[in-house]
Formats: sequence, C-alpha cells, structure tokens
Amino acid sequence: MKRTAMVVFLVCLLAAAGALAESFYVLNPGAWDQRLNLRFAPGKNAESLGRYYTGVRVESLGAEGEWRYVRIACGTGGTEVRGYMMDQYLTTAEGRSMAAAMPRVTAGAGGARITDDAGYELCTLPAGEAAYVMAYCGARLHLLLTDGTMGYVKAAEMSALEEPELSERILIERIAVASGGSALYDAPGGREIARLAGGAFIEGGMVLAQDGGAFVSLGDLRGWLPADGFTWTDNNADCDVEYPVWETDTEIIEQLGAAEDGRLILRRLDSILGAARTELADALPQGARELSRDGSYYLYTAALEGGCSDAYALSVYEDAARRNGYYPSTAQEAGYTLRVKRLYDPQYRHAMLFVVAVDAKGDERTQAALDEGRHVIDLADEAEEEGTQAELDPADGELISFGANG
Repeated sequence: MKRTAMVVFLVCLLAAAGALAESFYVLNPGAWDQRLNLRFAPGKNAESLGRYYTGVRVESLGAEGEWRYVRIACGTGGTEVRGYMMDQYLTTAEGRSMAAAMPRVTAGAGGARITDDAGYELCTLPAGEAAYVMAYCGARLHLLLTDGTMGYVKAAEMSALEEPELSERILIERIAVASGGSALYDAPGGREIARLAGGAFIEGGMVLAQDGGAFVSLGDLRGWLPADGFTWTDNNADCDVEYPVWETDTEIIEQLGAAEDGRLILRRLDSILGAARTELADALPQGARELSRDGSYYLYTAALEGGCSDAYALSVYEDAARRNGYYPSTAQEAGYTLRVKRLYDPQYRHAMLFVVAVDAKGDERTQAALDEGRHVIDLADEAEEEGTQAELDPADGELISFGANG
C-alpha cells in the first residue's frame, strides 16, 4: 500500500454534518499520558477495550446516565470500534483550540502489520513510517495512519511511546478557507476533489503545528487543505466570505464551493439553536433566494425553527422603549414605523434579529437587537441619546439589554 513520506497533519475527522451522531473529543485531565477507558458496557468494572488519549474523536450514539455510547471516529477507514466512555471526559471542543496528546510512533525495521480488531490484515506500514497512537490496548496499539486508516498493531513492532513534542501535537481548530479559495485534495500531494470558496468557515480542522496542512470534513466530502489554503480564526478571520448565501422559507443555505463532479457543497441551517448540516447536492433547492449583504452579515427572512416571532420581538421592544421613556405609548403614536430586520453571521453560523424604528424621513432611529451570547448591559447606564438598542435572546425573547446605539 503506497503512502506519502511526508508527515501528515491528521487526526479525527469530523463526521458528516448531516449525520445524527454528535461529535466529541476525549479530554483527559492531568498529564499527556492520561488515557480514558473505552468499555464494553456502561460501568467502571466492565471490560476495557482500550485506553484513549486526549484528542481522539468519537461519535456519540446515545447516552446512559454518566456514560456515553460512542464510535471511535478518528480516521476515514479501517476497523470500527464501539463502546462506552464516561461523559465527563468528553468535550465538543467547538469554537476553541485543543491540543491532542496522541504519541507519534514509527514502524520498526521489519515494518508493521496493521490489522482490524479480529486480526485480519488491513495493510503493512513500511519501516520508519509514522502513525499516531489513539489508544493503548494491552499488547496492541490502536493506530491512526497518515492516510486516515485506523487499525491495530503489536506494540513490539513500533517505536516506544514518548511524550509528543509540541510540534507534533494535533490541534483541533476553527479555520477558514483563505481569500481567493483553495483546492481540496484527497490526500497530501494527491488529487483535487473540490474547490472551496474563500472565507468558508470550518469547525474542527485537524492540524499539527509542524507543516501546517489540515484534514477537514464537509458532510461526506473529506479531504486535505494545504497550508496556504486556510487561515486561523478566533474572533475574526483575515479573509472575507466569498461565497453566496441563499434562503428558502425555512432555512439558510451557504454555498461553500463545488466538488470535482460539479455537485454543490451546501451547508444548511434551519434552526436558531440547531447544528448546520453539510451535503453535496446537484442543485440549490427550488425557489432559493440569494441574500444581500449588510456589512459582514447577510439579510434574511427565513423562519428558522426555534426563533422568537416578529410579533413578540416588537412587543418586547415597545415595552422596553416605554419603560426607558422614549415614547409614552407606542412607536406608531410617536411617529415611528417598526420593521423587523434579520441578519445571519456566516462565521459563527447564528442568526440575529433587530427591530428597527424608522422615522418619517425613512431614517433608522432605534433598534432592538436580538443576538445570542452577549453580556448584559446596565439599562440605567445606557438609556441616553436618540437611538436605542434592545437585545433579546433569539430563542425565548428574554430581554438582555436596552440602551443607546454607539
């Protein structure tokens, strides 16, 4: 089996975004060599199927008390293992970096025979070739190979386990495709399988700190982004969103690029609180409408599930405005017309809702912002100036703040 000689920045790929299973990562407390048991049944006395390092990716298939039934989901092929892990040592790692602790090992002089759980050979790892240890399973290691294959090997056929250098630790990162877009390859130095648009934000890109490439998953499309094909993100990325965003009556759709066969890479969001799902599609849904931009956001009108209704948002705004002395009764009696303004943030994939008060000249004078996750503002400190801004939770409409526009 031919393998690339370069060190591949690989670890647990994301599951297909449209799948029902939810992704988690092992997060052990303490030193790098702490490992989490995968057990045959939900109990501390049940048989251990292996002890897994921080950073190993799993898919949750269900929960039972303090235990979660999981499938080890680091790679793209090879043997599949299922069992129970304690929920308190699993994390989603979404929106933040996490350094894995999987040791990097190499095959001995005679090479290494990689097998499935039953002992059937999957491939041979040539002498000196590197792999990552996901788990220690008695006399065997559960390995992640640099082409995405997961399999078992006799520990005696590999180099000794040592603490990974910082340059070898796999990172779980939020990344964005670089400005101008990038090709997506099936492997480092391999065949181009898709073209991604600049600014496409990807949760959980798997990279090491050494050469800089990243394995990513967009639905069923899994591949390799070269080091110059993406940028790191934190609160902001250094590239603009360069792809169209669409809507239907019930969902928002990001068109992230296209696969080599012409199918569109679509990321679809139909809920304020739900996760987006990514898929390959022959075409956009019938009747999809392209959204216009408002700065770094997109204006939308789709009715996303779980969102606060327009009527309730308006009533909350009216009540907050009266309590803060902006008008005695209603906005209409004060000479304002209220309209709802919805914005979508593609970087964090969440929706926002504003109530905009328009004066007789058509100028926006006041706003009520419904945006999840901001800090509460002291109303007494903010009730000043002509313009006002009220913030509500987008799901339940609870007022977070109301004050002057800055």
